[in-house]
Amino acid sequence: MKIGQKRNFYILFLLTFLIFFGAFSFALTKEPQSCDECDSSEKFCEGLEQKECLKILEKCVNLCEEKIKEVEGKISQLGKKEKGLTKEIETLKAKIEKLNSEIKKVNLYLNQTKIHIQQTEFSIQETEKSIQEKKEKIVQILRMINKIEKKSLIEILLEEEKISNFFNNLYFLKSLNTKILQLHQVLLNLKSDLTQKKLVLEKEKEKSENLLKMQ
Repeated sequence: MKIGQKRNFYILFLLTFLIFFGAFSFALTKEPQSCDECDSSEKFCEGLEQKECLKILEKCVNLCEEKIKEVEGKISQLGKKEKGLTKEIETLKAKIEKLNSEIKKVNLYLNQTKIHIQQTEFSIQETEKSIQEKKEKIVQILRMINKIEKKSLIEILLEEEKISNFFNNLYFLKSLNTKILQLHQVLLNLKSDLTQKKLVLEKEKEKSENLLKMQ
């Protein structure tokens, strides 16, 4: 094999290895199989889309719930054993394990809530932009309607081939304005709903934070 061909072969092999290893590592990060594998820190979602992160966080919350139930069963079984130092140590270890899983679950849920709040805030911002755009259109249409209505009969006859065209245009503008006003109201209602949703999420976040402080 020539030197140039060898070099190209090694480059191709290295790229293939890096792509495979990177994809494999990323897959491991994305798909935890147990509560212990879940990362409850805020850095966990770095490099991931919010949708993907929420999916993994939800899976982790479920995994930790399963772990808590599993440890509770273990504690229940230990309770049936005869008293002794070994039993006390194993029970204490199980209780610590359960507490750690509960703390992790709350942290995971807290991270979920924070992302939901961010998404809701973004939706509110986009809705506010849309409301402002509709307001500007309403103002423009009202100005046009006002301008048309102020025209004299002579001006109308000079500008329009048929007087019916004038009334058709005026009717169209008024109908359009009515529709925009209706849409504007829908957007206002949406903003109100989103704001209420944000308040609920913030209360859930505060509740989770207080629960962590208690633990």
